[in-house]
Amino acid sequence: MKRILWISLIMFAAQVFAQSAIPAGTILPVALNSSLNSRKVKPGQVITARVMQDVPLLPGSKIHAGTRVIGHVVDVKPGTGASGTQMSFRFDTLVVSKRRCRLLPI
Repeated sequence: MKRILWISLIMFAAQVFAQSAIPAGTILPVALNSSLNSRKVKPGQVITARVMQDVPLLPGSKIHAGTRVIGHVVDVKPGTGASGTQMSFRFDTLVVSKRRCRLLPI
């Protein structure tokens, strides 16, 4: 089952959408393209997702729904009796018109 993840990305990407910048704090609603098994996932593993709805940017530009987002697993902490497994991941690339646009944290 895919889950919609609301990811608050603090980012800036040069040359994205006709030289438009993605403002810091832009929220991208994404859904993972596949599930993550907490017993098998490893730090560094590549993950992909799709933007679930258009995200307006500067006047006249937007990130379109369906845009592919690529990232990786940062950390996995096994669950204990008191808490469930914790996974951290970071999305750092948008794929726009078959071009990879790197998202750089500020």
